[in-house]
Amino acid sequence: MSVMQFDSVVLPPGVEDSILDLAGRCDLLLFGELHGTREVPALVGGLLNKLHELGYGGLGLEVPSDQRQALSDWAAGQRPGPPPFYAEPSRDGRGSTEALDLVKRAAAIGWATLCFDQASDQGGHFACAVQFAEEQQVAATRQFEHGFLATWRERQDVKLYAHQNACGPSSA
Repeated sequence: MSVMQFDSVVLPPGVEDSILDLAGRCDLLLFGELHGTREVPALVGGLLNKLHELGYGGLGLEVPSDQRQALSDWAAGQRPGPPPFYAEPSRDGRGSTEALDLVKRAAAIGWATLCFDQASDQGGHFACAVQFAEEQQVAATRQFEHGFLATWRERQDVKLYAHQNACGPSSA
């Protein structure tokens, strides 16, 4: 698979300065995109050198984690072709030639690559999303119940205190 070179995106006046100002104040800068678009890899590729000057040095990609070493080796010229994720890309657009170009550009200036998606042996996106949602729902329910019970107990203590003060000490 050959990697195509794409020009950088030219940003409107002041936008690049705003992005770099934000990047200078943060430890992590995230760009999101619709999978398969050319513009975001071109945008990030055009900012790589300036981000590098600000101390950035890692490129995170929504690529299965088991592809990281092969991708890094390919980008460093230590492997003849890209890893299977890119050699036989899915139709969702993440395995685009534009993303490969971005990886090459980043590696050329010494950036590390981080692949943060699930590996194929870790289950599908949907299963993970369902599990995560269930865990979050359980945690939120527990937190709500704990907060509700604490609030309810506080209200009961206030009611009891108010009742005792209104009625005077118990004569029982």
